Formats: sequence, C-alpha cells, structure tokens
Amino acid sequence: MNETITQGYRIPLTTEIYSLSLTGMSNFEWSDNLAVRDIEITLPMVVLFVVVFTGSVFGLLHTIKALAAHPNKYRRETDSILKKYTHEIVVYGKPVDLTRYEPMAVRGFSELLKLAINLNKHIMCYRIETRTEFVVIMDEYACLYTINYDGSNAERHDEILSI
Repeated sequence: MNETITQGYRIPLTTEIYSLSLTGMSNFEWSDNLAVRDIEITLPMVVLFVVVFTGSVFGLLHTIKALAAHPNKYRRETDSILKKYTHEIVVYGKPVDLTRYEPMAVRGFSELLKLAINLNKHIMCYRIETRTEFVVIMDEYACLYTINYDGSNAERHDEILSI
C-alpha cells in the first residue's frame, strides 16, 4: 500500500481580493500479492482432533484423580473397596465382637466377597484411623480381612492364620 498526498494554497496576485484556494492531488495505490490458501477439513484431520481432544481430557481427569487420592495406598485400597461394594458392606460404629467366634483370616477382599456371596451373608466393616476390618460371620467362624494403614497387614494375617 502506498499513499501520497500533496496540498498547497494558491494566492492570486492579479485580483484585488485575495482568496485562498486549495490545490493539490491525492495518489493512492494498492496492490494485492497475498496468496490465501483455503483450509479443507478432511476426515483424517477430524479423527486426529478427536483423538487429541479425548487424550487430553483423559489425561486431565487422570491427573485430577491422582491428586485427589489419598497418599497412603492402604487407605486408597479401603476407599476403593467401600466405594465399589457399598451395597454389600454394612459399616458399624463399634468393632465387631469376635470373642464367640474362631477368627480365620483371608488373603484378600475378593476371597471374603466370594464367601459372603456364596453363603448369602453380609460383610461387616469397622473403620478407624489406623485400620479397617471386614468380617463375615459363618457358624462358629469369623472370616476376617484387615487393612492396617501402616502396612503391617502381612504380620496380622499370619498371626490370625497361626491361631
């Protein structure tokens, strides 16, 4: 783009009345040398956008979930069990009285869940700051799965199994 403007005043000397008249010219030039490319939306571009968008959302949700999770893996395990099996577990405010029963430890919650389903018994839970206990009572036995938040589950299970 180029623009040139010149202006001036003309004073006539031959007349008795002086009146100024505006003189000048304006020159405006414009040239277009831009190459504009039309963007075409194709199927591979749409697929790529959907994959990138989905991956971003998944990564964001995974990061939020990881940040919101409790740092103690044993407490996370307890929270996961209670959330997943909320309809099968009865949470009590007091510990389950096991004095009349012979305690039997199970190695995992899935084993206790199978037992409760097969015997049509409910799972009792007692949760405090240091541990969570899941119990299924059958006849004279109390099947017990304990999650200690300090990580001493293995020793506790071995103690109960050796009784």
